[in-house]
Amino acid sequence: GLTVASRLTEDPAVSVVVLEAGSENANDPAIMLFGQHGSHFGVPSYDWNFKVVRRLFSAHLPWAANSRAVGKGLGGSSAINFGCWVVPPKNDVDNWEKLGNPGWNWDEFNKYLKKLKNVGGSHMARVGTPFNDTPGPIKLSVPPVTFDADLKMRQSFLRSGFPMAPAPVSAFLPHGLYIVPTTMNPDTLQRSYAATEYFYPFAQRPNYQVLLDAQVHRIINDDKEDGQLNATAVEFSIGNDPKTTYQIRVGREAVLSAGVLKSSQILELSGIGRADVLAKIGIDVRLQLDGVGENVQEHNYAGLTFEMADSVLDELPINLVNLRDPAVAVKHKELLGQRKGAHSGNIYTFAYMPLKEVSDSAQDVFSREEQLISQGQYNSGLLKQWQLQLDRKKKGENYDCEFVGIPGFLSYGPNMPEAGKQYYSLLIAANQPLSRGSVHAVSSNPYDPPEVDPRYFSHELDIFTLVESFKRAREVAQTAPFKDIIINGEQNPGIKVQSDEEIAEWVKNYNGTMWHTIGACTMAPREEGGVVDPKLKVYGTKNIRVVDLSVVPLHISSHTVCKSNWAV
Repeated sequence: GLTVASRLTEDPAVSVVVLEAGSENANDPAIMLFGQHGSHFGVPSYDWNFKVVRRLFSAHLPWAANSRAVGKGLGGSSAINFGCWVVPPKNDVDNWEKLGNPGWNWDEFNKYLKKLKNVGGSHMARVGTPFNDTPGPIKLSVPPVTFDADLKMRQSFLRSGFPMAPAPVSAFLPHGLYIVPTTMNPDTLQRSYAATEYFYPFAQRPNYQVLLDAQVHRIINDDKEDGQLNATAVEFSIGNDPKTTYQIRVGREAVLSAGVLKSSQILELSGIGRADVLAKIGIDVRLQLDGVGENVQEHNYAGLTFEMADSVLDELPINLVNLRDPAVAVKHKELLGQRKGAHSGNIYTFAYMPLKEVSDSAQDVFSREEQLISQGQYNSGLLKQWQLQLDRKKKGENYDCEFVGIPGFLSYGPNMPEAGKQYYSLLIAANQPLSRGSVHAVSSNPYDPPEVDPRYFSHELDIFTLVESFKRAREVAQTAPFKDIIINGEQNPGIKVQSDEEIAEWVKNYNGTMWHTIGACTMAPREEGGVVDPKLKVYGTKNIRVVDLSVVPLHISSHTVCKSNWAV
């Protein structure tokens, strides 16, 4: 939202009011300093903390995996994410145009990526590929701290057969292992995010206003004009008082940038959506648009965690259990001044691989899926998506298997981290899911969170991808030199999990979200489930647009908020 507002208010004749449901959180160390990943989750001042519906496909998830962290505050999720700048592959973005969206291709998309980033810092050479971009607002760098365990993990990746990615950042070829930049100011080592780059530098503009703690209820529309709804005002309340409402007049357009889990809810509370959903919550249908809240896609992960030997304890300060110790927290804030410690590093060991190269059985699974498609079991919109995905999977052009080295404890399972110990986690993620979920309002009360149903593993190929990736990750971890710094074996899941069936059961029980949700207001032809057109205008309206990751029609092998959200 701040990105759109800052761009629009470059024209002094355009006035923008941003309604932000959260607080400002200005200069908050919990936001500005890295090395505290996940500490915001579940904290009301930072996180909406939406709950995820349990389904039979993945029915025994622990609490953390049943919560969806979404940034609540100025800057949204860019204020609490992990800051990993992962550029989407060219073909992933080109797929958006192939789904009926002229102009939404890599060449156009990349123009806006270049406008976003400002690359700096002496450590950028470690990325291994040059940046040739004009300076933009978002600061990018490779943090100065390199963890010894990360170096050993990267060596083990290479020794176990992973290639080095040829041009992952500047030329959108992420095939293999590489170092990922961070949205970190190279001078201050603090977070660079939407508030610091798209609001504060322009806060003195008289035509750029932000209202904080402003919870949007609905968009008020006039009767249809020329067959289209016309937004005239936005209704909202302040703080936790839903009974006292205010309205702000829409002069030109109402732009929804509330995020995947809120934008569709606001449309439904405004009477725009599926008739059956609106009937359940007692909202009159102003505009029937069946795609609202549908086509939700998410990356999900499972993590293997290992306890580190004493020889690397000083190299691995990222352990939230330890940082809760006031003495340890003070120590690492002092180390920041020396460009050392937990707040001077981040997560940057990444590898992307096609499923075809990870699993010898992949081709058989692809063939079975082709048979299902040929039987005509899917609607036209979903059929187009799956055909695009499957075609690239068969060719080995889909980087659907992601591997991430995490200096710290990031896995769900029976074992929990212990204070005083240090851990390293190897995450596996499925980046091109065929499962599709939904998000819908559950009542007419805007303060009631929507129902989020990602329907994880409703398609067998998604669980197959994680099982095969898990086995490959285990091979990497048992390759020297990383294996030489492990003590006490795997913390999660442990040696009892061995067969494909056991791995699948563990993944279903102990997976988590990557917080990369897309969809719910899909950009596609209306007859194929689309909610917005290629200009991002909601079908059937004169002046309502959606500008966030809700509009993305098909997922990408990339992390989302840092670049894809801003570029959209």
